[in-house]
Amino acid sequence: VVGGKLKDYQLDGVNWLLYNWTKRKSCILADEMGLGKTIQIIAFLSTIREKYNCYPFLIIVPLSTIDNWYREFKKWVPNMIIIKYEGKKESRNIISQYLFYCKSVKFSGYGRKMLNCHVLITTPTVFLADHSLFKSIRPKWEAVVVDEGHCLKTENGRLVTAINKLKIDFKVVLTGTPLQNNLLELLNILSFLDPVNFHDTKNIQKEFETETIDEEKLKWIRQKLKSYMLRRSKSLVLNLPPKTETIVPVPMTSLQKRVYKGILEKNFNMLTSDMIKKASLSSSNNVLAELKKCLNHPYLNQGIEPQFKDINEEYTHLVDACGKFQLLKIMLKKLKEQNHRVLIFSTMKTLLDLLERFLYFENYRYTRLDGDTSFRERQRRIDAFNSPDSDLFIFLLTTRTGGQGINLTTADTVIMYDHDWNPQADIQALSRAHRIGQKKVVAAYKLVIKDSAEERIIQVGNRKLALNQLIVNSLSKNQIPIEKDDMLSILRYGAKSLFEENEQYSKETLKWDEKSGKEQEK
Repeated sequence: VVGGKLKDYQLDGVNWLLYNWTKRKSCILADEMGLGKTIQIIAFLSTIREKYNCYPFLIIVPLSTIDNWYREFKKWVPNMIIIKYEGKKESRNIISQYLFYCKSVKFSGYGRKMLNCHVLITTPTVFLADHSLFKSIRPKWEAVVVDEGHCLKTENGRLVTAINKLKIDFKVVLTGTPLQNNLLELLNILSFLDPVNFHDTKNIQKEFETETIDEEKLKWIRQKLKSYMLRRSKSLVLNLPPKTETIVPVPMTSLQKRVYKGILEKNFNMLTSDMIKKASLSSSNNVLAELKKCLNHPYLNQGIEPQFKDINEEYTHLVDACGKFQLLKIMLKKLKEQNHRVLIFSTMKTLLDLLERFLYFENYRYTRLDGDTSFRERQRRIDAFNSPDSDLFIFLLTTRTGGQGINLTTADTVIMYDHDWNPQADIQALSRAHRIGQKKVVAAYKLVIKDSAEERIIQVGNRKLALNQLIVNSLSKNQIPIEKDDMLSILRYGAKSLFEENEQYSKETLKWDEKSGKEQEK
């Protein structure tokens, strides 16, 4: 590699990958997000090609990161031939017709299917759409790398089945969050890597569903994970500036309280004890979706936003209707004065639309990335934000789309406007700023509406984080599964205090604490 110097722990990772490759033992590189898994893979594949003349390699990555992968290959190993296989069907046909195969091969047979490159990078969607083409490559794929490996968590899923049909010797899964919800998902990834030793994942899962787990079971899973997975944390191998995380409780506005109560009253029967068994998970999800809209901004609920006389009235009502918008008005003013740069994540694309209106009124320069942003435009916006002379103050992102494989270390403040059901998605989002290259202290603010379903979502999410800590790191306890009862407890959380509250509630205001840089209620 010529694009820079690998850190010691990254060299250890490359050597670990090489050892497993020589043994043809597929594995998981599970370093914490921000430790440079991409460069370790690039160095590993480059070494195989240079020392052993072995290739080609297939890399399957999320759409949001494909340009970054291509760019990193060109930076670190410019002598390797890389093909980025993506785009519309017509574009892919041109790539496969003119760039894919070795033109020097004159004979018929599988020689015509020998790739004219060392590395082919594509996305899961394109791989599945053009699977027959990938399957036809001869004589074989030397290695397949799957980035953001939690896409393999479903046993016998389409992607797993399709990859297993390739002629391939070695598989590597990259993930910063190997265990997101339960042990079965991790076992399914291990089954993808080694279907012989992990052919019965559901029965293995049942072994760990008992109240007590003996030392033999713990010893077994520790040894299994240790032999397949390498995981290092930022706190152990990097000297990064610290990161602070603050949960900021936010009161509802009077409009939010009325809308929230209305949703609960409309679904009163479903939330009573007599109806618990009859309530389907889908109906509970629908109610929760409406409550989350109200908590994010009541204008997201149908029929709530009024008609406005002019733009000034629109701005006033937009802010006054939502506790989080009132808070942002205070926070962003202070953050701008102190020359901070901000990432704002939300699980809802429609919420970003409202935030754009708010930022326009406040005259803040911003950019945006969500699931509808084209892959070329994504990279352009990321580059524009990271540019040394950028005047962009805020980057709006959806949590799932903007939380994968993106480097935004030019920001030093992260605001989690709302929270994903899976807390690992929030952690991935926070890691966009707190990673290699960050030179400033990173402050993360998690906005939570008090006495609401949002508080309970955080609590249930913390149980999932505990599962990751216990199984992946210390491997000392059993998982706590997420049941329908959790959903109902989320829906009910805070309802009693809300309905018992006197309508003549005392007004709550927000102020900025200059010493701690935190928002406080007055």
